[in-house]
Amino acid sequence: MISADLRSQFERYGNDLLSQVVAAGEHSSKGDELNKLLQYNRQEMVEWIQEQNANSDLLETTRFKTIRRWTVTAGVAGVIAAIAAVIAAWFAVWPNH
Repeated sequence: MISADLRSQFERYGNDLLSQVVAAGEHSSKGDELNKLLQYNRQEMVEWIQEQNANSDLLETTRFKTIRRWTVTAGVAGVIAAIAAVIAAWFAVWPNH
């Protein structure tokens, strides 16, 4: 379980920076605070990054589904409007039918 203090530290740096820090590992200097975080809390950092990536993926999937739903709805509404226009034109041109 990731403590609230560690979460706030991770959130201050952000997902992109911490992902780069974890990828670089011990092979580069990142400043005292980031080096200490990586050295003593690497597992928690990786878990937090995975949580953030999962949340981002969920948000992206939700957005995609919403856009797809509205696109399909607009397409169906367009087809219904076109059919209604054809029917209205039919009765306007040939009122005796």
